[in-house]
Amino acid sequence: MRWAWSTLFSHLLMNAAPMHLWAQRLCWATMSACVTPTVAAQHNAASEPDSVHTILFEVSVADNAHHSYLFGTHHAFGEQFLDTMDLALEKLRTCDVLVVECIGSAEAVVNARGTRTDWSAYLSPKDLAYLRELFTTSDVQLDLLTPTELHAALARYHAMKNCKARSATDSSRTLDDAIIDLAVEAGMELVGLETAEAQLELLRKDVEGMPRKVHARRLAAAIAQIRSGGTKGCNEVQRYASVQWDLHLHAPCTNTLMLTERNARWMERIGPLLHERSCFIAVGLSHLMYDCGLISELRERGFRVEPVPLRSSE
Repeated sequence: MRWAWSTLFSHLLMNAAPMHLWAQRLCWATMSACVTPTVAAQHNAASEPDSVHTILFEVSVADNAHHSYLFGTHHAFGEQFLDTMDLALEKLRTCDVLVVECIGSAEAVVNARGTRTDWSAYLSPKDLAYLRELFTTSDVQLDLLTPTELHAALARYHAMKNCKARSATDSSRTLDDAIIDLAVEAGMELVGLETAEAQLELLRKDVEGMPRKVHARRLAAAIAQIRSGGTKGCNEVQRYASVQWDLHLHAPCTNTLMLTERNARWMERIGPLLHERSCFIAVGLSHLMYDCGLISELRERGFRVEPVPLRSSE
């Protein structure tokens, strides 16, 4: 299987460990004070159940003709899954701006490095030989990855291969890449919320100070899981595939660095855009969840966010 790295970092966020709640909410960059939620927005948030059985949401605001959409992606999935999302594709074509996490390539950043990792300090000879074979067709050089980046890559590979997030006919493109390609074909404007460099730096900070022995144990366990064909942790993939997802909108956010602070920075870009253009915002589903997610943040600012059913039975 050919490795696709453009959204590798973001997949790690789907399994981010819970951290303390970052309580302060930021305001739009163009406003001097936070907007008090409208009555409609307050009712919208209070009455919606966590299990909405969709990954698509319509975003609107009073006295504004622009209608936009939030689409929660899972970076282990590919274009075949997108082909089943007819309504999401239809809504994509009604917008003139596509907003994604990152447009740049992480492969280029990694391959430009001058520092190589001595994997003998982290991997057994048998595991290293297995990985070198696995990376034969990769766009990225194994020795230029960090242990944290390799672990994230293995987690996504496990979801793709063992959990069958990808079908046999899928190309190397991620779900996010496929959406970007469709937007380019349609002549839509592209907006990236972060650079690849910034994403990789956040990944480094998330495990800063982790001892080498812990890195080694994590890598050994991830490789053993892949080689054995084990399906531990595949419930997440199955729930996403069936769009049976709990958003936990009233629960504290689970990772300050990766979710809360990033969502707040993204809102500084997204908020003004939604007032001016019709946007299709495709980001990792975890960024829509919890009380710091984009759904909650938008409602706090007076936007109406409504789930859009993606299955005919809903």
